[in-house]
Amino acid sequence: MKLNSITFIGGGNMAASLISGLIADGYDPTHITASDPNKERLAQLAANFRLRTETDNDAAVQNADIDRLVKPRFWNPVVRDIAGAIWRHQPLVMPSPLE
Repeated sequence: MKLNSITFIGGGNMAASLISGLIADGYDPTHITASDPNKERLAQLAANFRLRTETDNDAAVQNADIDRLVKPRFWNPVVRDIAGAIWRHQPLVMPSPLE
């Protein structure tokens, strides 16, 4: 079975909970990337889950099969950042529910 690569744009509590659940269900953390501007938060996610981290949203989604957007209030600038990669690669984009 091919594992899809998943990128979480936003590395906060919601992303950490979803990542934790995926890994608890046996998902390989090497197929998960978290992107966030907070380097300390990314270091914590990498230490806890052994996943790939990125501060550049565009770089994070370059090869992702699924992109999970968190924090709806940041969608506009994030989507502008990753629009080119989404257009080229055409992953499944999953926005989180509105706050």
